[in-house]
Amino acid sequence: MSGNLKPSSNNAQPILRDNGSAHAAMPGERRSLWSLLKSKAFRPGVRQGVVVLFDQGLCGIGTLLTGVLVARGCGANKAEFGLYVLGMTLVFTVQGFRRALVSVPFTVLSPRLGDRERAAYFGSTLVQQLGISALTVAGFGGAAGVLYAMNRGGVAAVMLAISVASVGILLQDFMRSALLAELRVWTSLVMGAVARGTTVGALGLAYALGHLNVVVAYLIVAVCSGLPAAIVLWRERKRLALVRQQIACDLKRNFRIGRWLVASNVAYMCTRQALPWFLVFVWGGEQLAVLGVCRAAAGLIGYMSRGLASFFLPKMSQVASSEKRLARIVKKSVSLLIVVGVGYVVLVGWLAGDRMVTWLYSDVYSGLGGLITLCFINAAIVLVDMPISHALHALKRSDVVFKGLLAGVPVMLSVGVVLTWKMGVWGVCLATLLSSLVSLTYRARYLSARLSSAERPEGARQPQEEDQAGEPFHPEQAL
Repeated sequence: MSGNLKPSSNNAQPILRDNGSAHAAMPGERRSLWSLLKSKAFRPGVRQGVVVLFDQGLCGIGTLLTGVLVARGCGANKAEFGLYVLGMTLVFTVQGFRRALVSVPFTVLSPRLGDRERAAYFGSTLVQQLGISALTVAGFGGAAGVLYAMNRGGVAAVMLAISVASVGILLQDFMRSALLAELRVWTSLVMGAVARGTTVGALGLAYALGHLNVVVAYLIVAVCSGLPAAIVLWRERKRLALVRQQIACDLKRNFRIGRWLVASNVAYMCTRQALPWFLVFVWGGEQLAVLGVCRAAAGLIGYMSRGLASFFLPKMSQVASSEKRLARIVKKSVSLLIVVGVGYVVLVGWLAGDRMVTWLYSDVYSGLGGLITLCFINAAIVLVDMPISHALHALKRSDVVFKGLLAGVPVMLSVGVVLTWKMGVWGVCLATLLSSLVSLTYRARYLSARLSSAERPEGARQPQEEDQAGEPFHPEQAL
């Protein structure tokens, strides 16, 4: 008998032993639990996902520690820390528009291009990134000039610091998206670890020396975020090409894909991001500081969500042509994230949330257990919504994501305003939770109906899917 074992029938399948050797699996024979776990755990996709989660975990911890150090640097002055929270809200709003116009289209289209086309496309998206950064700096700089004219020099200095910080934050986020679009997870991990480590270290040093305030914090974030990203971009210069004739075409192509996501960001800014501003107008900056602390504590799982999003979108884009495979990914990820979300709310938010916030941010923010739990529940809902929304992006139905956000607009504009007026920060948290539930329900119902059609017989399916504009989608049009 030869050393190469061959299956004697169609029922015998080769399997892998723990020592790596293959043999025929006879009927009734099962693989060992260790062999099964090892084969699953060491798949390239699983390893990449673990690295992305670790990368995003470092990002979340770094952002949390940054907020903790700034809050402690502000001391009992909640209004000053509220100004920091408001500034970061503006930066994250701009970052959302940049992702919609640049990162998401690049992640969807880049895997379908050849090397030369991808290099030119990368160059075009870099030009778009720099243009968005220039507009952001001009906007914040103009606002600072107006504030100086109104004799609000302190706030104007903060706006100038925000404009500088936005350049570094946007550049790092752009490079991270470009790396993860090609699943280069280790380079992204190193870049993020260096950025977060130096940021927390510099802030800690400034706090120890007694020189930490909001302006200093923004300047430190600008340098520590932008410098590692600039170094990575310089190392990647041979992988990009600037083709002037293609920049305008790529801008139109990106807008075609990202337009509904841009609309979603506008709707999000006008509804959920508007409530914190309304809260400041009615109740003052101290209430905003409380909201920022609660959301920061609950936001740790949000960084996990964004890490998974950076991993899932390229994966889902690659299998979007097979809706059966996409349905399996969505079902497994949603089931897992529901379990993770419930455990996160109960074990961290409800049982330890108040003590965690008091320990991190000082006794000034004690007694916020109920608010913290509400923010944790909302964060869990956003986590479960993540694979659903990105499956819709992969299917080029970002309009459904936008319509799901619009479905929650009446809640925010009616219930949200009234609750915020009457209850302050409690009203903001309750309205945000209700709106998130409405949006999740809308998107989940559509995606369930869409993917269930993939399991129907061929004759029962529609002959051609429609794209986000309501017209038949042809892959060559996107390319």
